[in-house]
Amino acid sequence: MKSKVWTLIAVFVVISMVLASCRPAATPTPTPTPKPTPVPPTPVPPTATPKPKLKITVATDATWPPFEYVDETTKEFVGFDIDLMKAIAEAAGFEVEFVNVAWDPLLAGMATGQYDAAISAMTITEERAKQFDFSEPYYNAGQLIAVRIDDDRIKGPADLAGKVVGAQLGTTGAMEVEKIAGATLKNYDTIDQAFLDLINGQIDAVVADNPLVAGYVGKYADKIKSVGEPFTEEYYGIAVKKNAPEILEAINRGLKAVKEKGIIAQLEEKWIKAAVAAAPEPTPEAACVLKSVEKVDDYTVRFTFHRPHAPFLAQLASAMMPMVSPAAVMKYMDESFRNPVGTGPMKFVEWKPEDTITIVRNDDYWGEKAKLQKMVFRVIKEDTARLLELQAGTIDGADSIRPDDIPVVKADPNLALYLRPAFTIGYLGMNTDREPFNKLEVRQAINHAIDKQAIVNAVAPETGQPASQYLPPLMWGYNEDIVDYEYNPAKAKELLAKAGYPDGFELYLWYLPVRRSYFPEAKLIAEIIQSQLKAIGINCHLVTYDWGTYLYKIRHDEADLWMLGWMSDFGDPDNNLFTFFSGSTDSWAKGPPDKELYDLLVKARSEPDIAKRTELYKQANQRIHDIALGVPIMHNAGAFAAKKEIKGIVPDPFYLEYWWDIETPTGTFIWGRAGDAVGLDAWDETDGESFMVTNQIFEGLYARKPGSTEIEPKLADGMPEVSADGLVWTIKLKKGIKFHDGTDFNADAVVFNIERAWDPNHPYRNTAHTNEYVYFADFFGGFKGE
Repeated sequence: MKSKVWTLIAVFVVISMVLASCRPAATPTPTPTPKPTPVPPTPVPPTATPKPKLKITVATDATWPPFEYVDETTKEFVGFDIDLMKAIAEAAGFEVEFVNVAWDPLLAGMATGQYDAAISAMTITEERAKQFDFSEPYYNAGQLIAVRIDDDRIKGPADLAGKVVGAQLGTTGAMEVEKIAGATLKNYDTIDQAFLDLINGQIDAVVADNPLVAGYVGKYADKIKSVGEPFTEEYYGIAVKKNAPEILEAINRGLKAVKEKGIIAQLEEKWIKAAVAAAPEPTPEAACVLKSVEKVDDYTVRFTFHRPHAPFLAQLASAMMPMVSPAAVMKYMDESFRNPVGTGPMKFVEWKPEDTITIVRNDDYWGEKAKLQKMVFRVIKEDTARLLELQAGTIDGADSIRPDDIPVVKADPNLALYLRPAFTIGYLGMNTDREPFNKLEVRQAINHAIDKQAIVNAVAPETGQPASQYLPPLMWGYNEDIVDYEYNPAKAKELLAKAGYPDGFELYLWYLPVRRSYFPEAKLIAEIIQSQLKAIGINCHLVTYDWGTYLYKIRHDEADLWMLGWMSDFGDPDNNLFTFFSGSTDSWAKGPPDKELYDLLVKARSEPDIAKRTELYKQANQRIHDIALGVPIMHNAGAFAAKKEIKGIVPDPFYLEYWWDIETPTGTFIWGRAGDAVGLDAWDETDGESFMVTNQIFEGLYARKPGSTEIEPKLADGMPEVSADGLVWTIKLKKGIKFHDGTDFNADAVVFNIERAWDPNHPYRNTAHTNEYVYFADFFGGFKGE
């Protein structure tokens, strides 16, 4: 059963024509002749007026595929019920007009006689039969049993005794199985998995609605079959307004003819079985949670998941899932990471590697125009030089202010200091596939050997704090009950001896080549850690690389012990924990470093209830602590500075300020930063320097409000419509938006962007850049087919 409303007005125009004749010229009067006797005319029977053809207005709720819906290409009504009504009209000799009406108004309109009839997968009930008349039933959508093709034991409900029967949780099927004495019900979150388990022999039968069973039997005709007839009754009928016997008789007459011709079975093959057969193969246990992305119409996109995916909205609001011009990607191909084309308020101009990136205001922007006319990102690697240039006025803002320089900025009357919220984590990672980190005692020893407070005191006394876990305290899911490893070198030595390393060992400690807010003095921190580990017999050799190479090598299993950190991308615990420990990279291990932890994280991202998710993440944090996968070292509030005359700067917890919204006296803003972008294809980047630029050029379907974690629609027209089971997300798009190259933003563009990141074999993936699309794999657990 379901819902919708429709009206149609027919207008007829009658046109009359009047003919005039000409009078003939006069002629001489003839000699009179006798008149003949008139002969009476032969009577002609009058022509019968043809009886007008019966015309029936039929309401339908065209939002219920495969029974009735609107084909977005042709804008026609299509589906099982639509074809059925057309066949009935043809057989009975009447005309039919369809109107689309929402379910509740449809029922109310039928009750008051606003429509002649309604066909809309409508179940015949006693209450409805009091309000309007019904045709003979045309479809029984009651519960039906599916079994394996070679199973002849089950022929009806009584045979389910002693069998394990699958049904979807909370459905009529599950309730009916519970009524069968001796049957064992196995509940499923999705019916897909029930049918897969039936095929694989893990259960004996599935009970579901007749259309569902018919569809899956059609898809897996060589593996499963339905048995008997539906054993519950939920008959669909065509509703007819009261006191319209002529209409009811015509519909029943046509329906009888349709049944005799076998048309019902043909429509079931066409619409119900074909609909399921055309769907992607259900693989609920797939690593990648995304099942499909499809264009519904030019401005509607539908995402389907194998499992409920609670972080999806937050991910769509991140800088890692922007809308890039498909035409530009096709034009620039492998150079697209140097030629970004988006829909945002700023447009790309040029990139001089290791020097500057320039962007300007997009005067054709679809929304409120940028206040800033031009922005230049300048690379100034030396911290002291960057601050001196800001004081001299050659730049307007400076990122990554060292903790030691904070008093200098505060003392300068021409400068303003800005602190971003401590939404970060700086950590020491360990590759648990490598010796000696495959031993728990070694990992615990390193945790006991590191004095986190000493590190904070040395590098960020005003802005930092020691970390006990990989979530910052500001994020929900943080576990306040965790008791961190105490700084205890003696305990560390005991654990090393227990692990078989009484004399310690040697290894390489990798440290960042750039300043990051989570590690404001990376080399100094590395030297402190080197000294602390040496005290327990572990000798570390320090190593680093350029930023892009450093990230690549760590992701690809080349590091023993390494320093990295994280600035939250979308404000959900899944962003930190699943990204780190799901096995999407080889940093921590080849595959998930711990099965119990992985299962917790999958369960947490599949749970829609925020309270339950919070508890699951607290459990995950405790598990990470207990098995000591690394060392969470510090949380730090990142500092930056700008000229005091600049207005409208709002520090962002994600370190991605909206610079276009600031005001400067010249209309230009020159931003000094410690490093260059790695690339400008936001789907294929992993570093903050790149996202700082792309976040001004690109926009996503959703965005964060400035300086906030609150999500609002951007290119989307409203918030997503999410199915009750959490598996289907439907998103409407704003109309009339164009990319910087003048091409249209629409559903095709959304599908292109998602498919390009999702599919490793997509023809327009950027093979000249990293071609790793790391964030996509982190967000969704893998790529297409995984």
